[in-house]
Amino acid sequence: MEIRQYSKFDVTVTSIFKGLAASYPAPCQLDATVVGYDANTGNPPIHASATDRQTSTCPTEDENFFADIVRWLASQSYLVFDTEDACRFSGVLVTEKGLKLFEALPSQ
Repeated sequence: MEIRQYSKFDVTVTSIFKGLAASYPAPCQLDATVVGYDANTGNPPIHASATDRQTSTCPTEDENFFADIVRWLASQSYLVFDTEDACRFSGVLVTEKGLKLFEALPSQ
């Protein structure tokens, strides 16, 4: 099986753990800017009613990729987070398992 986006995945995971390490042991907030992606600059919402004055944007492909990775890392017990809103995560904290993985990641 070939992982098509392996290098992008690797860079994203490394950046996430660097962000977590910088704030450890305090929980932090993470969004796609930790990887270098623009956050919340995506496409305008597709379904907006005339009375809805929503100004937020839909997440970009990069933001969704980032959020998918954070969710996956949490599902594998590498990190925990309190809340997620529009590809932004609050109360993010690396776990002991995540710290062990971070030690194994190459320094960049």
